[in-house]
Amino acid sequence: MIDSYFFIPGDKPKYLNKIKDFNADFFVIDLEDSVSNNNKEIAMNNILDFEFSEQTFLRIPLYDNSYTENQIYRLIKKFNGNIVLPKFKSSNDLERLVILGGEIKLKIIILIENPLGLINLNETLSQYNESIYGIGFGSHDFCAEMGFSHTYENLDHYKRQLILLSKAYDKKYIDGVDLN
Repeated sequence: MIDSYFFIPGDKPKYLNKIKDFNADFFVIDLEDSVSNNNKEIAMNNILDFEFSEQTFLRIPLYDNSYTENQIYRLIKKFNGNIVLPKFKSSNDLERLVILGGEIKLKIIILIENPLGLINLNETLSQYNESIYGIGFGSHDFCAEMGFSHTYENLDHYKRQLILLSKAYDKKYIDGVDLN
């Protein structure tokens, strides 16, 4: 059976309030692409006021300076270390997340959204295996970075690489977004 991951913008309380009504295996509260820069603080305050299940992850941008290190720590703690790491490029990204999380045991989903992230994934999996829960494929961003259209033919090779690495390291593979 394939698990479903439902992404919800953190700045939209009307959707946060309806989480129990959505039929998904996991939820990802998004503080990255779906939240405008003007609403980052609103989103953070919204989610700090909510209670989330263990099946909920937080997608947080580490490098756009939207949040201070203290805020990132509070968010990691709020989600019990369940983090989706977008725009992954190298093990340095995980090192930063591990440092910011301090003593919190992390359960990270790495999103591969660019070629550098794919190239560096094997090294990162071997170095941070115990902190990584799964590998997600941000296929739309990946295609934009690569400069080609989002088609099965263009993505098949890269999906197979990600599935192989996920299987080799016993991690979940989370396929690209279905806009339906």
